[in-house]
Amino acid sequence: MPVRIIFDDILVNIDPARRKNAYDAIADLAETCQVLSSTCHPETVRDLTEAVPGAVVMEMGGLDRH
Repeated sequence: MPVRIIFDDILVNIDPARRKNAYDAIADLAETCQVLSSTCHPETVRDLTEAVPGAVVMEMGGLDRH
């Protein structure tokens, strides 16, 4: 059973040069681990799915705060 790794918006405050390295590191982890990552930033979703071919994206609905 693969190890699960959970990230919660870890790439928000990282500079562009390090961001690319982080995507590569996450892609490497995804080869041997189950990686779950949450974000509200569409560009992060786009970049991670480019770095990790075959990544599954699941969208969550917004909260109704009436």
